[in-house]
Amino acid sequence: MKKYSWILALLVALSLAFFACDNGNGGGKDPVDPVDPGPQVPTELVTIFDMQDASKGKISHGIQELPEGALSFPNNNNPIKPLVRAAEDTHADYEIIEVEGKKALKYVVKKADWGAGFDLPNSAFGFLAGDKITVTGKAEGASINLAFNKDQGKAQNIVGNRITAAGPFTVEVELTAADITAIRANEQKVLRFEDRTAESNKPVITIYNIVIVGNRPSEIKKLDAPVISIDGTTVSWEAVDGAGGYKVLALAEGGDEAKEATSLTADKLKYDLSASTLAAGKYSITVVAVGVAGSSTDSDPSNAESYTHVVATLTLKKTILGDAADWQNLQNDGPSNPGGLSLKGNISTATTTAVLAITGGEARIYWKYVGDAETGASANNGIGNFAGVGYNAGAGGAEGIAVIKIAAFDLESQPSYVPAGCLYLNVYNDCAVVKIEIWGP
Repeated sequence: MKKYSWILALLVALSLAFFACDNGNGGGKDPVDPVDPGPQVPTELVTIFDMQDASKGKISHGIQELPEGALSFPNNNNPIKPLVRAAEDTHADYEIIEVEGKKALKYVVKKADWGAGFDLPNSAFGFLAGDKITVTGKAEGASINLAFNKDQGKAQNIVGNRITAAGPFTVEVELTAADITAIRANEQKVLRFEDRTAESNKPVITIYNIVIVGNRPSEIKKLDAPVISIDGTTVSWEAVDGAGGYKVLALAEGGDEAKEATSLTADKLKYDLSASTLAAGKYSITVVAVGVAGSSTDSDPSNAESYTHVVATLTLKKTILGDAADWQNLQNDGPSNPGGLSLKGNISTATTTAVLAITGGEARIYWKYVGDAETGASANNGIGNFAGVGYNAGAGGAEGIAVIKIAAFDLESQPSYVPAGCLYLNVYNDCAVVKIEIWGP
């Protein structure tokens, strides 16, 4: 029996250990209570977008109704909405062709190695973690480098598989929470499908279908309104669950309609109103939580807080043209502006340091429309980015001035390839920058 005594001893020890963990009156340890996950929002797996059959998707479109032939984008009209072309007229030619009874999008890259193709705007598709995107098509050319880039405007950051050979292809992506954060933070808030290859290769890409599926709430809910406070010139609030971003609104004293002071991504929970372009005066400030397409709608405005905006008298401090001393890298691929300047690139560290030292100042970006549309640039159309801040065409037309407060500069949002200590100017949509002025008190 001795040879079995160790087995009996082990059984006794295990029994004692079991009872020592008992939750009764014997002094054992209490078990850990399960974590309450809180109320769960019912969701269902749905087709969000189907390029070949709009009726299958939550997001409607008219791509299948487009006639065969070349596509034009006059005055920034977008016939392929909700897709957005990732190019200008000089970069790529787009057309609709028919393949096996369905309309397909075909484009030829003419002059771009930065990634011409198409964008999926987050504002239209409301991407969520777990969304699956499938793109089928055909690539033609001597060199192919097709993929989705989640860091549009920065160094290429691929999600999903990359296509490097000519012929039929399928690109598949399943987005993660980190991917969503990157998409919401990039320059144009898009997921870009692009071909990065040498301009001389002129690849031809045909997109047969784009299908996006993901889990979405069974019922679209209205977001809760933020609760805000103002300390000095800074308005702040707590995060609203499910918000895709925030809009800061300013209603002038005696006014009838609030003006949008700024729009922010979901991770930004405060805003310095001194960085706004509001006119001097008294305002009622509110914040709206922005809904996510297919999941939620905008909240009601928050509680209102009073704010007085003071505008200092400014004088011209610096004019930036094409002088080599002001540029670390003055690029030559901006919109063609025969007989005039077309600025784009990295401002020198010396000039950047001088600009950032101006407290309470602003940059005035003079732009000129150089495209073919008779009416010029569309009102409020995005036409560039300076110091990590996007700017638009304002009232539109043939020319204009975009104003960006120095306090609003966001160098962390600049492309990763921009050298540290440099302001970066990027331009697009046929609007050449001919001059930058820096003004300060």
